[in-house]
Amino acid sequence: MTIQQTKILNVMKELELQDTEERKRGLPAKERLRSIEPATGALLKSLILIQKPNSILEIGTSAGYSTLWLAWAAALIGAHVWTCEIDTKKIQLASKNFQKAAISDYITIIEGDARITLIKKPNLPEKWDFIFIDAEKRDYLHLFKVVEPHTHTGTVVTAHNVISHKNELKDFLEHMIRLKNWHTEIIPLEKGTSISIRLR
Repeated sequence: MTIQQTKILNVMKELELQDTEERKRGLPAKERLRSIEPATGALLKSLILIQKPNSILEIGTSAGYSTLWLAWAAALIGAHVWTCEIDTKKIQLASKNFQKAAISDYITIIEGDARITLIKKPNLPEKWDFIFIDAEKRDYLHLFKVVEPHTHTGTVVTAHNVISHKNELKDFLEHMIRLKNWHTEIIPLEKGTSISIRLR
């Protein structure tokens, strides 16, 4: 399948405008798209193109904005994205966006609570190569502990909002930094992204 970059960018633009409008209106977080920033999306895309993973896991789909960045990169290198979302309405919205962007073939949606659905289920990769966490902040540490057994040397784990929500993510970040078999850096771009690489 040949991706159509214009379609992807058009859907992204629509989602960016909607996210900006919802924030201006002051909607509660649970009612907003809660999309990542375009610069963060570009960072994730670049990391994937550098690493060239086969299996990409996203925890927290929402309307699919960040998923589009991941899938765009996946399509360029022949990889695939599995994305987890608990909200049925968000799943329906994301699915429509993936179809509009003509990139659905590179995405599999895992419906339900990732803390449960990612505990080794059939039809999921044995090991994850690249992981992006952007879910409820209180769950980051638990989610990492769920996926860590399914990582390997060279796996990259990225997490969003580590600067904007640093107090809520204190336990998660301290845990990542303490791990001797992982190396973690905080990228001070927009709301902050942590990048952790499994060393052994």
